[in-house]
Amino acid sequence: MENQPDVSNSENFKDQETWTYYHEREFIENLLCTRFNFFLVFYSLIIAGFVTTTKECYKPIILILGTIISILLALTIYRSHIKLDIIIKDCLKFRDPNSHHPSAIIEKICNERKPWIRRIFSVRWIIGWFIPLLCCISLIVGAVLSSFGKI
Repeated sequence: MENQPDVSNSENFKDQETWTYYHEREFIENLLCTRFNFFLVFYSLIIAGFVTTTKECYKPIILILGTIISILLALTIYRSHIKLDIIIKDCLKFRDPNSHHPSAIIEKICNERKPWIRRIFSVRWIIGWFIPLLCCISLIVGAVLSSFGKI
């Protein structure tokens, strides 16, 4: 416990050589992508189970259980999305915009080309919030309609 770095202040943490914001960004970004991919596989399995079930009484059960688990998975994706957003904003805050760092160059090129698209459509927002929410809503609607025998 004596050799633990002081992470209470982000300035102290970014100077640690053992683990940097860039390492943390890479880790959280991979975690977000892995969770998102798992979510899509799980959602596909729920839909496949619903479609291939021959007994009508099992369809609402599949969708209700799928909805509950999908919401829990979506919450983990959202948490990773929020963490990644914080890390990226901090990385950009500590970076000199006139440096030759790749992120500074890419940020400058993106801002010159189409800044309005970047403000409206963030890939992290789509992966971390929109698609999981849309999938969960579709399962909820499907579960309600299936419970009343409409589908």
